[in-house]
Amino acid sequence: MFKKILPFEIGKLFLLALEVLSLLAIGYGAYWLGWYLIQLLINPLPGDFILEVAEVLPESLQKFADLARKLFIGTSLSAAKSACLSAAIVLVAGIGCLLIARWLIRKLELAFKRSLMPVVLRENFTEVQYDPKKRQSIDEPLCEIGLLSYIERYYTANRLDALYRSCRVSAEEIVCGGVYLSNYTSHRVKARGLWTTIRLNRDFDGSVILESVGTKNRFTHQAIAKQMCQIEFDYRSFAERFQCFSDSADIAHELITRDMADKLLRILNEYPDLCVIFEGGCVHFLVRRRSFDRRWEYLIPFCIPHLRTVANNLYGPLMDITDELLR
Repeated sequence: MFKKILPFEIGKLFLLALEVLSLLAIGYGAYWLGWYLIQLLINPLPGDFILEVAEVLPESLQKFADLARKLFIGTSLSAAKSACLSAAIVLVAGIGCLLIARWLIRKLELAFKRSLMPVVLRENFTEVQYDPKKRQSIDEPLCEIGLLSYIERYYTANRLDALYRSCRVSAEEIVCGGVYLSNYTSHRVKARGLWTTIRLNRDFDGSVILESVGTKNRFTHQAIAKQMCQIEFDYRSFAERFQCFSDSADIAHELITRDMADKLLRILNEYPDLCVIFEGGCVHFLVRRRSFDRRWEYLIPFCIPHLRTVANNLYGPLMDITDELLR
């Protein structure tokens, strides 16, 4: 396994070194560009007058006097223009190299995960299909349910399809865009977190939406609220912690039995910000968590323990929720 990881790590170290050099070039170019731009701006001013003023400055301001002497005695107009052009070229080249290095590191991360993450995932799952690339969702179940319009973007990353405990499951990190009326949310991100799907052993018509009280993920915007009614339950502990919406009260009471309510409460204790959707013979869970845009992950060396940590953070909730439902 080490031999498989080594080329990725060597490539990452090379690209990180290129990033450091790019940052140095950016700093160097920006410094000298600013320096010579100042000279270009003040060059038309009468230098003798400025130098005379610098001579009479108090001792506490002699640093500024020395700077004025360097600016007015140092570089001619043509030399300053040439130096500005050179510094600008260095600055642009540094920015270009930095962007290319970041893009290559991202491609390297995707190749590393696509190559070795399935090996780690097979420790807990079977028939694993794994895709780490950030993309627009293909299935878009939130759009099919009606919780998100197709004109809004629905991005996913780290998608897993697998068989777990003889149950077909899937999970993916999502970020959904949407702006709704102020009494629902004014954020540009409507929903984000780990979206998990578990196929139930029965089909049913209609949809049932459960939102934990205080969740930051709001599904029941006005367009859905007009189509659904809020369902009340006799289970006091469940009613205090979940809001339920459905287009059929009979289906809601049939699906949310006392046993299912207890399971959902135990899951909620483990994952406090939770939304649950029963639809089309599947149960979907959205666990609110950090977005999949991890800006500093590339600093961590490529290794199997890191992959196990990432896999556990991504798909640990899927196993916990499935285990609870199958209890």
